[in-house]
Amino acid sequence: MRNFKQEEETLNARIQADFSDWQAHLLKAELYYDLLYNNDFDFEIFVGQDKLEDELEREDGSTIIDDAIEKVRELNPDSIELCLLQAKIGMFRGGMDSKEIKAFIDHALAKEPQNVDALLTLAKWYYYEENDYDKAFDLCSKVQQIGPMNPVAYYLRTDLSVYIDMDKYTGEMEERDYQRLIQFKPTHMGPYYNRAVFFSCIPQYEDALADVDRCIELDNGHYKESEPYILRASINRELGNYDEALNDIAKAIEAIVNDSNALRCQICIEKGEIYDAMGDSVNAMNAFKEAVKYDQEYYATHYDMDKREAQALGDTEALEKYNRRISLANGATPYDFYVAAIEKAEEKSLPAKEKEPAKNEGHYNKNEREDRPSFWSRLKSKFFG
Repeated sequence: MRNFKQEEETLNARIQADFSDWQAHLLKAELYYDLLYNNDFDFEIFVGQDKLEDELEREDGSTIIDDAIEKVRELNPDSIELCLLQAKIGMFRGGMDSKEIKAFIDHALAKEPQNVDALLTLAKWYYYEENDYDKAFDLCSKVQQIGPMNPVAYYLRTDLSVYIDMDKYTGEMEERDYQRLIQFKPTHMGPYYNRAVFFSCIPQYEDALADVDRCIELDNGHYKESEPYILRASINRELGNYDEALNDIAKAIEAIVNDSNALRCQICIEKGEIYDAMGDSVNAMNAFKEAVKYDQEYYATHYDMDKREAQALGDTEALEKYNRRISLANGATPYDFYVAAIEKAEEKSLPAKEKEPAKNEGHYNKNEREDRPSFWSRLKSKFFG
């Protein structure tokens, strides 16, 4: 583990000795970026990171980063490292136009076309900003050809696997990549989580369960993630371990941070699917109904606002990006799950259904909207066609 305070003191001493030392200012900006934003696979966390993040409010840290960057601009404005740091901050902190981020990366690559950090930053730009998964994947593969094993490139490639055609990225290649990552950093939870998803789709549920158990064990409460519990609930449901699955749902709810409606919606859908598998149509219907509520508060508003803004501006590029995101959105809408549960309940002659929740025009009308494959169906189609 890294020692933040020690590194900060060393850099402050360098700056005090020579205020024109642009590299020291850059390293200080990178130090704060690492603490506040860096989530790369090879990133080594700091001793007492949770406490440090609490002590250093994000706004104060961002101000220190901005001040250090401004000083580097004055001293060495053409620095490749500066361009790439600005691009990374723009992607992960927000507040920067996507084209401006790309300009920083292009400037770095114009100077050094084979710069691995620049190529990986460009891969992230295609992945996170443009949803161009094939280009992001190809850049990761290019980095792997340039030099020795780069764990960030391997990790990004496995993270992109769900979007890549199996002819291009076979199951054997993907499994080898996971093994390399685990060998490189056996205490990182990420490869275990992603490989558990991979095993779930083959399907090899026992192997998937072993990996997600290891992922949760490695979490140690530091990341406080809900997703591993949601995944384990899904795997236990497939294995018929319904009590364990519902217990995982409870843990997923406990692990929610920032009161995320997106996660609550996902948890409710999984809970409904568990009850449906148990033959409990009433509880399934109630869980899907709750998911509709969170969907109306989060997904529907998010996508609808994006589309309306793009239409108002006449921005065809933004509309295309919106349509790509819609086509990859997580599943048939929660409303569809709810309607299916009502129909199943009616078939069993259960009590009359309650009044259906209002449909969000243009988003929930099942007969008017485009079909959107679920996350799991996208994964399974990768393997089964």
